[in-house]
Amino acid sequence: ICGVVAAARIGWLPSRVVLPEADLVMAISVLAVMTLLGMFAVITLRARRVLMRELSLRNAALGEALEEARLARNVAIEAAQAKERLYANLSAANKELETFAYSISHDLRAPLRGIDGFSHMLSEEYGDLLDAQGKGYLDRVRAAAQRMGTLIDDILELSRVSRHSMRHGQVNLSQLAQEVLDELAQASPASTAETVIEEGCIAFGDPQLLRILMQNLLENAWKYSGREPAPKIEFGRETRDGE
Repeated sequence: ICGVVAAARIGWLPSRVVLPEADLVMAISVLAVMTLLGMFAVITLRARRVLMRELSLRNAALGEALEEARLARNVAIEAAQAKERLYANLSAANKELETFAYSISHDLRAPLRGIDGFSHMLSEEYGDLLDAQGKGYLDRVRAAAQRMGTLIDDILELSRVSRHSMRHGQVNLSQLAQEVLDELAQASPASTAETVIEEGCIAFGDPQLLRILMQNLLENAWKYSGREPAPKIEFGRETRDGE
């Protein structure tokens, strides 16, 4: 259309062209078809551009998602490998601990049996030659040897904690504290420490582990309170914020 108008303007075509009616209808029909085809081509081209841009964006998003999935998979694999290494190291450490505990048990039990056995023989055969104080000392030696044997058993039991389930039950902490403090008092008769134990302190847990806990806590209290002029060790409970 623009070409025909321009040709008419510059004089290549007369400004008025008289066409037969049939040719005019044909020309208009062709022009309409060409216009529709042109519009369809433009719409198709724009739709194609929009579609290509959308596909490009989606491909980029899909690529990012795949990359994130790959990174997450790598992280999961590394975490699983780290967990396997940690489990292997933990198993090896537990095995070494158990071996060490058995070795210590074997090395310590022999002299303890000797101490306990000879102390018993001394008490049986020469008990008449000892006064009450001497017999008391001998009884403390035997009690200490037997207590050491119990501690060795506790060490072995502690080394098996990682492989065996804990035994939960009701434990009288007041009674445990009294037993531990009585043993400490017998081992240190010259001590002037005053001990106060509240009755009825009950806890739920493994009896052996709680005994080890009480032993460590009260032995430290006994040791460091001995520097005071009037040492006093108290075991009890208190309520804070309703708990």
